[in-house]
Amino acid sequence: MYLSKNRNNTYYTRVVLPKTLRSKGFQFAVRISLGTKSRSEAIDLNLSTAQFIRNTFKIIPSELTPNQFKDWFNYYLSEFNKNRNTPFPLYIPSNTEGINRVTPSFDQTTLNLALKEFLESKESEKISYRSIKKLENRIGHFLKWLKKSTFNQVTPRLAMDYRNYLLSLNKSYKTNIEYIAAIRQFFKWSVLMEYSQSNPFEGLRLGQKPITAPHEQRSRWSSDDLNTLFNFLYKNVVKKKSNHALTNYYVSLISLYAGLRTSESCQLKVESIKKVDDIYTFDINDVDANTKLKTLNAYRSIPIHSNLIRLGLLEYVNERKRLGKTMLFDDLPSGDYNDWSKPVGSRFYRIFKKLKFEDNKKPTLYGLRHTFIDELQQQEVPEHIVAELSGHTKKGITFGRYGKRLNMKLLKEKIELVPSYLVKNNNI
Repeated sequence: MYLSKNRNNTYYTRVVLPKTLRSKGFQFAVRISLGTKSRSEAIDLNLSTAQFIRNTFKIIPSELTPNQFKDWFNYYLSEFNKNRNTPFPLYIPSNTEGINRVTPSFDQTTLNLALKEFLESKESEKISYRSIKKLENRIGHFLKWLKKSTFNQVTPRLAMDYRNYLLSLNKSYKTNIEYIAAIRQFFKWSVLMEYSQSNPFEGLRLGQKPITAPHEQRSRWSSDDLNTLFNFLYKNVVKKKSNHALTNYYVSLISLYAGLRTSESCQLKVESIKKVDDIYTFDINDVDANTKLKTLNAYRSIPIHSNLIRLGLLEYVNERKRLGKTMLFDDLPSGDYNDWSKPVGSRFYRIFKKLKFEDNKKPTLYGLRHTFIDELQQQEVPEHIVAELSGHTKKGITFGRYGKRLNMKLLKEKIELVPSYLVKNNNI
């Protein structure tokens, strides 16, 4: 028998079933909440609770199946709980009455309480705030639809009903996959915590994935659309001379000529612009102890394209230094996910609408990064070099595990293959 406590510091008793029962398919252990956070009180309750559990094991009917065990055990548990508050409850089961009676689960943990505990466990794993919020939203979407409170009410049939409901919402296939994956992960954790005896989402599928060529999944920018966008952004800088106008202009240029994610650009510090081997570079790193980049491969140093220099980036950096600014841009993270790219993204939503780029077939702000990658591909730059520049995982064990960072002169040579003519030389 074990006296343990969960992440909410509530103690519980856990007793493993005899091997003879486990070999017949019965669950591994019984877990009962002691309903207290006091260790001294839990020690007393643990003794009587463990005794009660072991006594029930002795009278399990030979005809009882693994599927019947939970309801059978919970009947005796309800009788035991009536005396739980006495110092030494001595209820000892002696018959098999009530085999088919339905009662709550072992520790009566609700789905919502379990979700809270699940998210706390993810926080302890140092998972990003954004990822935790996504898990909370996706699992919460299911619980809101479910309108039930306990684990034993969630069946594979209900899981399939939710899957059908999700498909009816016309979300993308990728979004639906992410919702089901989050819920499946929650129930897998619940099984390990012994809140649930099975994972109703295990093996659930969404049907055939829509056939879309990989190169069609993200739109790149055409020359005409690039001219329209950057003419507009440049005129805004000249007309308004505001921080927002400058941020919009340079974040877009950096996405196009350096392949940075929007959030990476917005996290650049003034000191992130460095010289390595006499080459100006972007040092892409954490902005502070509370912010992490998307993946380990996102931490990188890449050379600054000559067209960014011609378009006034270094002068802008020097002006920020003169003003005593730490960050290259003034936008701060915001929104539910504490997202660095949200302020810029919100402004570009309005810009694209004004330029009539809101059509789904038109490219996005992230599409500038896709255009950067596509231009390198058109120049036949090897994929492992493009991966290093863009912060992707290198394919294959040779470059992925054994390959080291490429030298800056080689990266500079390759990044210069992105054509300067994509944006006119309008120096700020």
